[in-house]
Amino acid sequence: MNSSTSSFSQENDALFSTLLPVLIQCFGVILLGYFAGKFKALTESQVRGLGTYVTKFALPSIFFSVMVTIDFTGVDWYVVLAVSLAKMIMFVSTLAITLIISRGQSVGLAGLLAMFTSQSNDVALAYPVLRLLYPDLASYIYLFAPAQLVILNPFAYFALEWHSVREKAAIEAAINGVVDPQRSGNGRPPAHPSMLTCHEFLKVIRFVVSNPLFFMTIIGVVFNFIFHHQLPIYVAGFFKTLGESFGATALFYLGFSMVGRLKTISRHGVHVLVLILLGKILVLPFITREVTVLLLSHQPLNVSVPKSSFTFLYAGAPTAPPVFLFASQYDLMPEVIGAGLVIGTFLFAPMMFLFAGMATLVSVDPSFYDTMLERTAVYFSWASILCCTCTLTILVVSRKALRMPYRFLVCLIISVLIFCLSVALGSIWVPWTWDPVTGATWGQYVKFSVFFVAVTAARIWTAFIALAVLLRQVLGHQLSLRLQSVFYILGFALPSVITAALLLTAHNTSVLDINPAFHYGRTQVSPGSCFLFTLGGLTVSGAKSNGSGLCYLSFIIRDFCILL
Repeated sequence: MNSSTSSFSQENDALFSTLLPVLIQCFGVILLGYFAGKFKALTESQVRGLGTYVTKFALPSIFFSVMVTIDFTGVDWYVVLAVSLAKMIMFVSTLAITLIISRGQSVGLAGLLAMFTSQSNDVALAYPVLRLLYPDLASYIYLFAPAQLVILNPFAYFALEWHSVREKAAIEAAINGVVDPQRSGNGRPPAHPSMLTCHEFLKVIRFVVSNPLFFMTIIGVVFNFIFHHQLPIYVAGFFKTLGESFGATALFYLGFSMVGRLKTISRHGVHVLVLILLGKILVLPFITREVTVLLLSHQPLNVSVPKSSFTFLYAGAPTAPPVFLFASQYDLMPEVIGAGLVIGTFLFAPMMFLFAGMATLVSVDPSFYDTMLERTAVYFSWASILCCTCTLTILVVSRKALRMPYRFLVCLIISVLIFCLSVALGSIWVPWTWDPVTGATWGQYVKFSVFFVAVTAARIWTAFIALAVLLRQVLGHQLSLRLQSVFYILGFALPSVITAALLLTAHNTSVLDINPAFHYGRTQVSPGSCFLFTLGGLTVSGAKSNGSGLCYLSFIIRDFCILL
């Protein structure tokens, strides 16, 4: 155990000393560009020329050089396929969720958000970091970008063009006084609607093909076979010079483009911003890693683990700046996309340390997890206790605790406070785990009972808050005292009954697990599944009634992660 701990500490120290210099280098140039724009050292027209040089000359030359010199026979195409599939899953999921929530009205926004959650600033930010951690795999980044450019982005471009056509049709209908936008000003259907769609489709294809990254990548692949993976010496220096000019220039331009992006955002915009950042920073890396592990299951662990860790870190790269240009061009939440670009970029540094540390845990002795997870749970419990105490104090002093629905909120906070206390103080009393052969002590049964009653109560009161808000919208007034008393009885009785039933029916199925949520295996997952689907239904109902269902989405995500 001590050797495993010391080895893990040494890996963390090496990781920190490797990542810190390159992150300081990258973010130092980004901040330099930001302050240059903030204090008007350069004008926008001057920096616009810099952006043109980066996107149309320096970056395409890098892709051309890599495509010419890379040996395609040594490429593990399963890795490229895994990253492409993960991006496609994220792209389609974001597109579908946005269309479902907007009931098919926000096609352009759906394409824009799908592009935000799937596209990465891979060459400017991800490559310098991953080149130090995985030098043998870093060149794969240049294979990920063309797949995004050719396969996924055209769907987003077409959605944006569709939005533009619908907007123009609506404006023309309003000007002509036409109620039905499907009819023209003379009362007849518009002529050749398919020609309009065909024209926009060809416009998207022309936009993709004329992109310098696309045709330089294609030309690079062609010359790869002609020159046999080696640039002629006469032009190698030229492309090397262009490539070396990209790094600092792109980061400086990225910093400059962040100036003025953090503007006032509406409440709806904040919800969208939080969700797309969670999708890009947290959901996509885990999807990418799981898809990679699945596709590389036929390879030895010493080969597949570094590749899955590499794709995991790559997927955490922030979104590239061109997404903001589309948001501004089509006037689709530019303030939200701009804020997401800034926040995601500056979260990249701490997330890299976090994700890289998580990737090193794969090679750690599993017994080390118990101590680390228990210590982490205790620390977070003390932080939650402090937050719950402050929130309760504010509710009591402001007398909001006497009104609805704050009464139910007080019950929820008390439940959270109890299970945090059971974790924090319980770790001092007796350990969480026990040997399934010898069985648990009475103290461990008591501690688990208090924990599970409080956790179940927290989930039930979360559902009750959602139900109370929904009933208030339906009935038009607050719940009566008699109905509130029914909620109080159920809110405190149901957790005790469920916990007792769990202890009685699953007495012999306890497993060795540091997480109290899995001491009784699948039996313990059943109540959590019920609460998950209940909260999901109530959230959808709340969203349909007044849009407040998003407030409970965090609890659904929490329960879903616990079940996984």
